[in-house]
Amino acid sequence: VLVVLCRTVSNWIVRIGRRRRIVAHPTIMVGAGPIAAEVAQILRRYPQYGLNVVGFLDDRHHPDVGMSPLLNFGRLDNLADVIATRRADVLLIADPEASESRFADLLRGAIHSTTDVLVVPRVHQLQTQNGLPDHIGAIPVMRMRAPKLNGWRWSLKRSVDVIVSAISLIMLLPLFTIIALAVRLEG
Repeated sequence: VLVVLCRTVSNWIVRIGRRRRIVAHPTIMVGAGPIAAEVAQILRRYPQYGLNVVGFLDDRHHPDVGMSPLLNFGRLDNLADVIATRRADVLLIADPEASESRFADLLRGAIHSTTDVLVVPRVHQLQTQNGLPDHIGAIPVMRMRAPKLNGWRWSLKRSVDVIVSAISLIMLLPLFTIIALAVRLEG
């Protein structure tokens, strides 16, 4: 009951923070085609996704598809530098103009352990059978891997875990005492 209650309250707080644009993860869009423009437009219109697209990278610029409000960070070769300088939490890959082998090499060199990677499948009209994708609007988005916590984020999570556990143990101490006495008397 407490887990459900706490999860409901925390999700409610996060949703309010996202709607008011208090909580938004800096996001770099990789790709500038029509799919990327649609995803960027949806994210601008609906802040509840919690992603703030700060700009995009692509080897070719598509000026006709509506990426103009976003910063153009240039070619895909700049990926590692842009992620570092913009401190991006999320990398959203939406059909970049690059061969898969070249793009895979760039990703390996650019992604840090704290960067969350979301990918719009190339044939996004087809649903996968392996799992349920997240969605941005009607466009499915697959999570490549969850980010690993380190630094202050890990410390914060660990502190909250210890504090909540300690408070829970203190609150349950009378119940544990009664249970221990009941077991002792029964035995």
